[in-house]
Amino acid sequence: MKITIDVVASEKEQLCLTDVKEAIKDLPDVVEDSKWHVRNPQQVAFGLENILIMLNDELALQQSAKEISEGVVDIKYNENDQTMQDNLNKLFDEWESKLPDSCKKLFNRDGFYPGYNSQRIKILFVGREACWMARKDYIATMYANFQKKSIEGWSVNQYPFQRRQAYIAYGILNNWPDWDKVPYASDICQRVGNGGISWAFINMSKLSNETGDWRRDCNRYWPFIRDNRNRLMLQNQIEILKPDVIIGANVPELADLLGYGEPDQTVDACYYYKKKDCPPFLNCFHFAAIKKDREYFYEAVKEVLTKNEMCLVKQR
Repeated sequence: MKITIDVVASEKEQLCLTDVKEAIKDLPDVVEDSKWHVRNPQQVAFGLENILIMLNDELALQQSAKEISEGVVDIKYNENDQTMQDNLNKLFDEWESKLPDSCKKLFNRDGFYPGYNSQRIKILFVGREACWMARKDYIATMYANFQKKSIEGWSVNQYPFQRRQAYIAYGILNNWPDWDKVPYASDICQRVGNGGISWAFINMSKLSNETGDWRRDCNRYWPFIRDNRNRLMLQNQIEILKPDVIIGANVPELADLLGYGEPDQTVDACYYYKKKDCPPFLNCFHFAAIKKDREYFYEAVKEVLTKNEMCLVKQR
């Protein structure tokens, strides 16, 4: 015999667990004639109903925690963000559909965090490739990590690749406060999508590095970004995002892709590129490089922008 029980919200006064146990303690181990004979069947029914409600609530909490840990979150976009995301989804659907099956298995999407279009300056960070992100959405995964202040068991503050994006974005969007007044990266990231800060992030290659080695998977990376169709799609993605400034994590190949030419200035290995009708491009050390956050990322980008892009720094 199969029994289906629908759990619904109950307006009845909830019995405490002790009362529930008391109500059902007389239920026999063996059921005769498919019937239980109990002294207070109504109390048993109410008790079982409330147990199911409690279990359902607990299951929902566990499922929510699991979804966050796996990067499956309900990202709420405003109208402008949703239109941009719809355009990105169309681009990615087309992009993925034309790839070989071996590449489709590694394909992962990226883009922007909620609130991006509400920022006074739209910042795009660009990396090389994701690791262990096959068939995942990079933004949804990181957004979930930001909410719990943890990435793969590490605090966001201990994760330099995300930490440095947070510091630079905070500096640009807050007119570069003194370094000792910049919040912890975990606090900055937790505000992403919650009425606070936001930025965009994309990788040059959309094929996840599943080799187990943190170094670039050159066997897949270079063929992908040298393919003319992939280059065009990457250009289209940047056009959809419409950034005011682009900051690269040691991706000089992006300068070639967008036709920037030679850098105009260098500050502590932060290369500044300028081109008419294109956003300024600053190519920094890789965000996971063994370098000091303040000197080689925060202060280097600050110096370049305050000297060359005053409109990005002063505008309110």
